Amino acid sequence: MAFILFFLKKYKGENDTLIRVACALYLLSYSLSNKKAQSKKILSILENEGKFENYLKKFKKNLTSGKKRLWCSIRDYKKGYYKKIFLKAIKEIVSQEDAKKFHRLWCELPMNQIELPGDVWNNNSVFKEKLLGNILDLTNVPKSWELPKIVRNIYNQVENDDELKNFYPEQFDITFDFVPRMCDKKFCNVCVFGEKGIEKVCIPSKDKYCPVVLLMCGYICKCEEDNCFLKNNIAKNTCQTVKKNKSCGKKE
Repeated sequence: MAFILFFLKKYKGENDTLIRVACALYLLSYSLSNKKAQSKKILSILENEGKFENYLKKFKKNLTSGKKRLWCSIRDYKKGYYKKIFLKAIKEIVSQEDAKKFHRLWCELPMNQIELPGDVWNNNSVFKEKLLGNILDLTNVPKSWELPKIVRNIYNQVENDDELKNFYPEQFDITFDFVPRMCDKKFCNVCVFGEKGIEKVCIPSKDKYCPVVLLMCGYICKCEEDNCFLKNNIAKNTCQTVKKNKSCGKKE
């Protein structure tokens, strides 16, 4: 915690503060050579401003590959249950006045600087070729189909859209839950992105759980019938799965 707060304070005026904190954590935790940490070399980089800036440039050129645990940790420090633990820990090592300052600094760091951790679920052929492959400008998408990079590319394409102003890359992490439940099982006929959309799944009912998100991701949330954008089926027929493929979807 003291390590994070040191770099948070040091770079609080920069427009890439969170990335700098991530870079420092990466050096401390994962920057290994031949599976052995070169402690003297790492310390020299962390303690020397010029060396750190040079290393930061290299770090920014490859923000995703081999950094899944790093971004998962930072994500957890920024949101959810572990954020509460993180903020509580601040109070245990600094004064109450400083704790308030660090609390505010940390909470104000933009979520859009966090990269999507990414994993094998995201490489499902149905998901990447039939859905993403038909809604992206492929000329700007890496041929390797590394989803964290693709999601960053998506974000760069839509970040100025007023309707998506609160979107940030890590939110795409829903694919960890979505892909194994939908794409792997070829549940295209009841998929929000499928040919029929959710017309056979959505049964609006106040005070009941939404069957759409429960089926697709296993998430439990109450039906918001009056203000639900899902029931408008705006994503219907987005995925271009071959409609003649009889193996796609369960028989009715």
